[in-house]
Order: sequence, then C-alpha cells, then structure tokens
Amino acid sequence: MSIFLNENQQIILMDLFENWMRANEEILGSILNRKLVISPSNLSDKPIGRESALISKSDFLAFPLTMSSGILGNCYLLFPRKDLAVITDLIIGGDGLSPMTEFDNLHISVLEEALSQIAGSLGSILSENLMRAIGVHLGKSEPTPEKLLINQNMICLDYDISLEGVSSLKMELLVPVDFCEEVAHQIIELKRPDHDSSNVRGGSGTGGTQSIYRKAVFPRFGDNGGGGNEPKIDIIMDIPLKLTVVLGKTKVSIKDLVELGPGSILELEKMAGEPVELYINDKLIGYGEVIVIEENFGVRVIEATGSLNPAAKAGGRI
Repeated sequence: MSIFLNENQQIILMDLFENWMRANEEILGSILNRKLVISPSNLSDKPIGRESALISKSDFLAFPLTMSSGILGNCYLLFPRKDLAVITDLIIGGDGLSPMTEFDNLHISVLEEALSQIAGSLGSILSENLMRAIGVHLGKSEPTPEKLLINQNMICLDYDISLEGVSSLKMELLVPVDFCEEVAHQIIELKRPDHDSSNVRGGSGTGGTQSIYRKAVFPRFGDNGGGGNEPKIDIIMDIPLKLTVVLGKTKVSIKDLVELGPGSILELEKMAGEPVELYINDKLIGYGEVIVIEENFGVRVIEATGSLNPAAKAGGRI
C-alpha cells in the first residue's frame, strides 16, 4: 500500500508496469537464451531520506530510464552487482554459475546494450496507453546515486527474476511520485466517456470506449529463444572497445620527469623479445609480439587469456 498514491492510481501503475514486465520476459529470455519469469511486484513507498532495500545494501548499479519526449521524468532500474555479473556472463556465452568477480567498463557496455531494449519496451507500453509517442532511453549506469534517489519521494516496485538454471535474481524499479501521478492522471482522462481520442496524437478515434492497460505489440523473437545452446551475442558485436598494447612500464621520480627532454632514454622493466601485453578497456586479455606490416607496426597474438571466446585463441594479427 502507498500513502503517496490513492487506490486507483496504484492499480493503474501496477497494471502498466506488469504489462511491461511481461514484455521484458520475452526480451530478456531471448538475450540470455534462458527461460525466465519475472514475479509480480510489491509496491511500496520510498519517502525522502529513506533507502530502498537495494540502496541500503550499497552494492548495486542504477540505470536511469529517461523520458525524452511526451512526458517528463526519470525512472531507475536497480540491480545487485552480483546479479548483473550473472546476466553479463550469460550474454557473453557463459553458464551464469561462475560469473566474473570484477565488473569493468566492458561489462557495463554489454549490459547497457541489452537494457536499452528494455527501455525501448517501456516507451512502447507508455505510448500505447497514453495514445501518443513517448520516447524512453537508457542513461549511463550510476554506481552511487544515493543522494539523487534518497532526496525524492518515490514509488518502489521490487521484482524477483526466476532464471532457468540460475538462482533467483533481484531487481527494483524506482519511479518518482509526481511521474506516477501524471501518468495515472493522463490514463484516467483517456478513460473518461466524454474524452475525444481523435484529438490525441495517435488516437484511434473511438471516443471513450478504448481500453487502457493494453499490451504493446513487439516483434516476435525466434522460437528457439529459451533452451537453445547458442548464446545471443549479436547485440554486443558493434560495441566499440579500446585496445591498448603495452610495450613496457617503468617508474620515474619527479626529478627524472622534470629533466626529461629530447634524447633522454627511459629503460623499461621488460626484457627485449618479451611478449607485449594486450588490454581491452584496461583488462588484460592476452599477449603478443610486435611485428612490422609494410610501413606500420602490428601485433601478432600469441596467447589469449581465459576470458576470451575459446574460438578466438587460435591466434591472429592486430
């Protein structure tokens, strides 16, 4: 129960977000290649100065869902980091049982690519129910947005995600109270018998007889979305990554640094002929040897770490 919303507003919001979660089951099921069920949520208040369950545990990431058109406001999806590690491991082809312990920028990029589809589905649900185009896009993840979230009256909806072969995952949706009130008000106005939907952009012209809480229609995913053996990694193939080749490292004093100039020689802590290190977004992914390709330097990969796809370990040139 909520002290911020009346009973009618609560019913409208619960139905709206329930439809969204049903769509997300299909989206996430295809991305993770697993069957999953998102449980009905519990609705509760998060007054100013009070933390939600996940915020109080600190080890979480919050993803802003920003309304870019049609209605103003930011919602937030919160996940425990350990659950995001499981999701990321499944996206990149793992089994979700031994997820990575370090969460770097590469993992964040993978997650944001997947969660952006969830943001898009929220836009479709809102557009269908408010009968006009509502744009929603995923903002950058925030590891410590406590000040922002604690200083707003918000409605909290918590979910359990039952994922095939993996223990249950947690998710929270935090929605500002004024956003909830505005959405509920607009849906109630559309439901009024004297409402003329022909004056609403995208309206069907059926007057007050239109149904609310309609489920938005999404393109169907492949029939083998749950239970197949092939990981769904197509969505991350175009993510740009920074590859760094480290020839060697050394330490210098401030005195040496200020005396540095043309002709100075820096001795690296690496023997001649030793492999160079290969990093992706500051994560070590392998070793290689420097070669010359026509007029350019190149690197031949001679060893890849266990974090790479086994199919990529045969070697190649960069």
